[in-house]
Amino acid sequence: MSRLIRIFSDNKHLILSGLAERLFFFFIFLIIARQYATNQYGEIITVFSLANIFIIFFDFGLPALLQKEVSLSGRKASGFLSNVMLISIAFFPIYILSVYFYCLVFYESIPSELIIIIALTVYFFFSWQYFQQSSVGIRTF
Repeated sequence: MSRLIRIFSDNKHLILSGLAERLFFFFIFLIIARQYATNQYGEIITVFSLANIFIIFFDFGLPALLQKEVSLSGRKASGFLSNVMLISIAFFPIYILSVYFYCLVFYESIPSELIIIIALTVYFFFSWQYFQQSSVGIRTF
């Protein structure tokens, strides 16, 4: 039992941040399901799914690479984090435009504002992984 407690205490930041993210989206989808009609809810879920699929393509394995580099070089990896963030920012317009145009072509009934808001939300939640993975690499959480 003490081993389990030690594992939890060593990784409580990761566990709690993952739990907080899942709870956040659970309550967001619960509120959305209660507030909107079935067809509107379906549109929202479709855009969320597409935005998450597209973010996987623009991942390039950067969070895992960042964690590896930070764990190897320690606190000196701030320059590497900056480079990873620059790469992410450089591909941001391509990601947003990809999600936007895909939705416009295949789901023309979905409002453009909804597409942009959801794509931005998914992107910013995904971007948080860079900071989380770098803190895992240097174990300062």
